[in-house]
Order: sequence, then structure tokens, then C-alpha cells
Amino acid sequence: MNFSTWAVLAGVCLVGAMSPGPSLALVLQASVTSSRRAGLLVSVSHGIGIFVWAILTASGMGLLLMEWPEFYRALQVIGCMYLVYLGVRSLLLSSNGDQAGLLERDTSVRPLLDGFLIAITNPKIAFFFLALFSQFVRVQADWTEKVIMASTAAIIDALWYGLVAVVFSSGLVASYLEAKKVIIDRTFGIILIALACYMLAVNFL
Repeated sequence: MNFSTWAVLAGVCLVGAMSPGPSLALVLQASVTSSRRAGLLVSVSHGIGIFVWAILTASGMGLLLMEWPEFYRALQVIGCMYLVYLGVRSLLLSSNGDQAGLLERDTSVRPLLDGFLIAITNPKIAFFFLALFSQFVRVQADWTEKVIMASTAAIIDALWYGLVAVVFSSGLVASYLEAKKVIIDRTFGIILIALACYMLAVNFL
């Protein structure tokens, strides 16, 4: 892969990362209602999930999986169910003012798991890699080139969401939002559930 092709690939990955969706909502929620650290952990684990999709696509396994309509349907259902779970959890946290709720916000495992799972189960991300990213995979490409491609997608994704986490958890923004955590938790909970309902309606009705 020459530099010009890699630059185009990087640009496509950046546009894909910047497009709004469940992943952005999750990073914003972690950064605003929990901490910058939580937002960065979600960003890093989301990037790892992106790497998994990218390496599967580059190796041809992703395209093979998509030959089974049942697999893609199952992925859509799992993704929607996970969004509902995240939304309900956010609504419960917004009404829970005890120490247990605060401890759940500060744990490292939760944001790491959330970021990875939302990347793996999001049908929008699967479609991006199978429809766009796959166009850059050469038949004769060796594993070094495939890993570089997958790493490019993962690093760009993690850096973009990391930037979002830093911006929305710093300075005046964080101070302004600090007193509105309950409202923000409820808002993001409703948004995540609404996104799940929208995805179900679009794909199954």
C-alpha cells in the first residue's frame, strides 16, 4: 500500500469515526457524567473493537460472516439490546444518589467493556467495514499490510473519541455540566434507548 492510498484510507476512517451514532453518545456520557478517565477508557476499548472488525475484514473473515444473513440479523438484535441495557442503566444511575452508584461510575472495567462491546455489536460499524474499508484490501496484501490498515482504523478511532472525551471533560465545560449530571444521565439514557428503537424499526419493520 502506497502513501496516497493509505492517506485516503485514513481519511475514510476519520469520517467514519466522526459520524454520530451510539458510540459518540456513549463516549459523551462517560466523559460528562463520570470522568475524563472513563471517557478515555471507552475511547481506547472502542478502538480495540474497531481493530477487531478491521482485521476480520482485511483477512476476509468479515465478508464470510456477512454471507450468513442470520449472523447480521443476530448482530443487529444484540446491538439494540445492548443499547437498551446501557440506556436503562443510565436512567437507574440518574436516580441513584448513593455511594454504590458513584463507585460504579468510577470503575475501570465498566467503561472498557462498554466501549469494546458497542464497537463489536454496532451494525453501523459492521456495515462501514464491509462496504467501505473492504474496498482498500488488496487480494495480494500480506499480513503486515493488513495489520497496518487495521491499526490505522483503530488508532484514528481511539484518538478521535479521546479528543471528544478530553474536550467535554475539561475546563468550563466540565464545570457547567457537573451540576447537571442527573439530567444528563437521564437524557443520554433516553437517547440510547431511542437509538435502539430506531435501529430495530429501520431493520425489522
